[in-house]
Amino acid sequence: MVNMTIAINAIPTKQQELRQALDELIPLIRHESGCLQCSLVHKNGDTNMLTVSEEWADREDMINHVRSEYFRVLIGAIRVLAQSAEMTLNTESQTIRRDVELSPSFQNIYPWIENMLSESSLHRYQHCAGSLPGS
Repeated sequence: MVNMTIAINAIPTKQQELRQALDELIPLIRHESGCLQCSLVHKNGDTNMLTVSEEWADREDMINHVRSEYFRVLIGAIRVLAQSAEMTLNTESQTIRRDVELSPSFQNIYPWIENMLSESSLHRYQHCAGSLPGS
C-alpha cells in the first residue's frame, strides 16, 4: 500500500475556486485502477488549508496515477490557486516529503515521484526518511 498526501495552502481569494476544482476531481481519481481511497480534508479553523489524501494498492497503481491526466489537473490547480503545497509519500519502508514547486515551468514533480516509488529508490532511501535527493 502507498499513500500520498498533499497539504495545500490556498491563495485566500482563490480558496473557493480551489475547493470546487478538488471537489470535482476527487471522485474521478477514486475510479482509477488501484485507488483505495481519495478524499479532501478541510482543516478546522483555517479555510485556506486543504489536504488531499490518497491511498493506492501498490506503487505501480500510484505511478499510473501520477502519469494520468487527473494528476496533471490536480497539480495544475494547485499551481494556479495555492500559495504553497507539500507532498508526502508513504510506503511500507519510507516517508518522504517535498514542497510542490508552484512555478508553471516546473515539471520535475512527476519523475521525482516515479523515482521515489521505484524499487531501487525504496532501498536507497529507506534509511533516509524525510530526506530528499538533491536537497
